[in-house]
Amino acid sequence: MTDRGYVGTDFALDDLIDRHTQEETRAALEEVLTATTLAGKGGRMIAARSQFRGRTRDGAVQAYVRFLMEETDLRLGVCDWGYCVYRVETAACFGDEKGPNPALRTESTCLTCANFAVTARHRPVWQARRDRNADLLAHPGLDPVSRRVAETRIAECDRILGELDHGKDGRDGA
Repeated sequence: MTDRGYVGTDFALDDLIDRHTQEETRAALEEVLTATTLAGKGGRMIAARSQFRGRTRDGAVQAYVRFLMEETDLRLGVCDWGYCVYRVETAACFGDEKGPNPALRTESTCLTCANFAVTARHRPVWQARRDRNADLLAHPGLDPVSRRVAETRIAECDRILGELDHGKDGRDGA
């Protein structure tokens, strides 16, 4: 009663948030494990090792995901542009034991990270980013530094979109 009356902690809301996070994590893990194509360094690693690749989300997939969530310290960071199969020792965003660093977590940072995986669900984000930067290049008054940034971002997007479109899974050593 003291916690609820004086501190104002909403235990029901906390429980609801925790359940939603677990459901989101479960669905994302199933998506990553069964995806026919994945992009990003982590995505290429998962694609090479997943025994569930291209399968439907059947009982074996669900049992494996349940095992990962209950028996390991796996943390999955979800964002608009991909998933972070988080490991602190390889985090390009310099996250900590709690998870990815939200201040340094950007598309460009994630793209360099060994933890990063992109599925077809994220394709529209990468296409929109590419289109925005291509539009920037069309402006004749764009300064050289901004032009290089836009060109770099377009190349990043092209790499991700190419992996998703062609299912390369990193066999070309990229």
